[in-house]
Amino acid sequence: MYVRIQVDVDMAASATSDKELPALALARLIDRAEIMVGNSTWQTMENADIIAMAATQLSNGAYGILDAQARGKQVVDAKLVDMNNDDVIGADKRTCVCWIPLYSFTAGGPARAHLVAGAPHQSVRVKLTYASAASIPNSTLTDLQVQLWNRQHIMTNAEREQIRNNTVAKTIRLTQHAEHSDTAGTNKSITVELDSFSLLASHLIITSEADNDSPGAAQAFLKSAELLLNTSTHSGVLSGPFMQGAAAASMGLEVNNVDGVVKDSVRRDFYVFPIASTPYGADGCPMNRFDTIRLKLNWGQFNGKVHVTCVGTTTAVYKNQAASVLYFS
Repeated sequence: MYVRIQVDVDMAASATSDKELPALALARLIDRAEIMVGNSTWQTMENADIIAMAATQLSNGAYGILDAQARGKQVVDAKLVDMNNDDVIGADKRTCVCWIPLYSFTAGGPARAHLVAGAPHQSVRVKLTYASAASIPNSTLTDLQVQLWNRQHIMTNAEREQIRNNTVAKTIRLTQHAEHSDTAGTNKSITVELDSFSLLASHLIITSEADNDSPGAAQAFLKSAELLLNTSTHSGVLSGPFMQGAAAASMGLEVNNVDGVVKDSVRRDFYVFPIASTPYGADGCPMNRFDTIRLKLNWGQFNGKVHVTCVGTTTAVYKNQAASVLYFS
């Protein structure tokens, strides 16, 4: 599932000498994505979840293209401009295009696909909530056009009948979101409540931004993290530098940072707290089994808000030509 954004960008006179838009600018226009089956919402992805999943799932090259497109380097019907190109945006209006992957519960190939044949009367819909037009400073955005692209797998008639006439329970991959706001500063210790998480979790993705969802005035960096389940530590205290690279790579995840390419921009880093041995692994932690879940974070630099994306699995049941998802509590 992909979202294609096309928008006209007109820079203010004071910003026409800029070489690019701020990091993730166009990717941040999708504030929230809700994936619904019938009348039920199966998954809600905040913008922080969309970006965090892309940073840990896309290869370095694919993420580099997303980063460039989100900075306005992809003009419609033109080649992708080199990130090191010295050309400035200029005063002329430009029509920019950006492709954003949505790692919804259908992501992961045919084995993960939603079985439309098992719920033929429940349509799949995606509700997108957009950020304000002022989300990109020193610019005016007009003529926003959004398309949703999906891959579809075609079954034979025999396969459809098999699904319709039987109860099918399948594992689906989901995300859940939590966030916590506090005053920005150095050497901040904060605790994030994750009681709402109910997935069989394989890992958590942690990132810090400012209250206005910008990177902030200084680069946030995490010293350490500890996950407490019913007040008992899950795996002890993990080092921030370990979670920034080695932990993600050991699970088979990708490691991508949004680099500060332009002067005075601030880099976003993503930290992976590993729980299972592989993404969506069966050896994850069943979050629904615990009354209290706390994530203790020790920040060297904190920019005001922390986002936590829980990545894991649950079960979808297709029965009597209807589908339902089991959110345990």
